Formats: sequence, C-alpha cells, structure tokens
Amino acid sequence: MVKATMASVNSIRISGKSSGVLFDSFLKPPCEFAGRFQRGGVAVHVVRLGNTVYLRADTAFFRKLGLDTQSLAGQWVKTRADNAVLSGIVPSRVAGCFHDFLKFWAGLPTQGARKARERTVQGQPAIELLDPQNDAAYVAATGRPYLLAFAFQGGDYVNFSRFNAPVTIAAPSNPVAL
Repeated sequence: MVKATMASVNSIRISGKSSGVLFDSFLKPPCEFAGRFQRGGVAVHVVRLGNTVYLRADTAFFRKLGLDTQSLAGQWVKTRADNAVLSGIVPSRVAGCFHDFLKFWAGLPTQGARKARERTVQGQPAIELLDPQNDAAYVAATGRPYLLAFAFQGGDYVNFSRFNAPVTIAAPSNPVAL
C-alpha cells in the first residue's frame, strides 16, 4: 500500500541529512528539481530543469572544484546535467529525474520489516516500521499511507512532505554559462 501511494506522488519535498550533508529540496516530473545542500560552511543551491542544471554557491565550493572563484561565487551558473555529474559539481543522486525517484520506491524492500510503535512524525501520527538492521521507516497512520520519514543507524535521516503540492521550479535569471 505504501509503495502504491508513493508511486502516485507527482511532487514532493525531501529534506534531511545524509553523510554529513544537510539538504532541503523539491522534486516533480518530468525532471524538475530545486534544492539546497550544505556540508559544514559550504552551501550549494541547485535547480534542474530537464538536462540543464543551475547552481549557486560560495567561493569555498568553487575553490574545491578548482574553478574561478572570483567570477562564479554567488552567481547562478548554468551547465548540462551530465557535465555537472561528470565534473563532480552535482552528485549523481541529485542529477536524477522524477522517474528515478519512482524506481526508488518500487525497489524498496518489503521483507523483514516489523511494526514497532506509533509515533508523531512531522506533526502527524505515524507507524514506525523497523527493518532487520533497526533502520526505521515512518508511515502516516491516518489518511493516505505516505512514507513520512526514514531514520538510519548513525544519525542520517530523510523526511518527505508536501505530497502533490503545487510547486513552481523556474530557471534563475541571468546565469553564467559553465
């Protein structure tokens, strides 16, 4: 039931922490993404529309990539998604499109999860499901059974919200071509 509900989502907000990176983003089909990523003092804003990626970051980010920090810092930069991934500017998991998100839901394991308890997650009643490694998934206990969050051993977590909310993702004005 959860897989079918998540497969019906046509826009979503995804936020959390993974491998020390804080993120907050929106995703919608066919291939639109807007979000912010931060590791330590380095923050990057990313917008993807089809095969075009726009990003805005500070000097530290561009310096790590060996690029001209003076002209790029604070500017929106435009490049192709495949170039952004190959150069390391954008991680491959960010460069994916909405159909990749749907494949993720279809591939979630369903074997071995056990119901643990009910909790409140993001202000909503949720059922906690634990996998054999005690990683947790939280499913809405009322209404449609949306997946509200994952919590992983080691402190990483992912929150899901704003299911099917109208989201406008637009190209920034006056980007610098990279």
